[in-house]
Amino acid sequence: VLHTVVAGRLLPPGAVVAVGASGGKDSTVLAHVLQVLAPRLGISLRLVAVDEGIGGYRDAALAAVRRQAARWELPLTVVAYADLFGGWTMDAVARSTAGSGRSRACCTFCGVLRRRALEEGARLVGATHIVMGCFQVLAVVNNAAMNIGVHVSLCVCIFKFFG
Repeated sequence: VLHTVVAGRLLPPGAVVAVGASGGKDSTVLAHVLQVLAPRLGISLRLVAVDEGIGGYRDAALAAVRRQAARWELPLTVVAYADLFGGWTMDAVARSTAGSGRSRACCTFCGVLRRRALEEGARLVGATHIVMGCFQVLAVVNNAAMNIGVHVSLCVCIFKFFG
């Protein structure tokens, strides 16, 4: 991993890296590996978690992210849909599309809103780069690709963030 990051100039020294932290295994491993490598890379890390506002879904995962942040002594910012989008949560979106024939569009709404929330979290923490584990990348990329019938599979993605 170190060789790939250095050889590809993916995270230059001085980068402030927002790690999209879902509490799942992909983002947990990514955050841990970068936390171990951060001193050698000369980067600083910030965990950014998104609360979509799905009842009974995110509470346990956000608790896991909070434990990880405390264990690794990394700053954590949680960005909530309700705060960013005028009180709208994914539960509210699902209710508003129920019975309309558009209920499957919830995934599209969630992908767009999650990406926007992650970008806002990165801006709030002063990030220059955003990194995400597998599932989060798929959520962002598949959201766009679904509209043209393409399935995308990626492991880790690093975005240069231009706030």
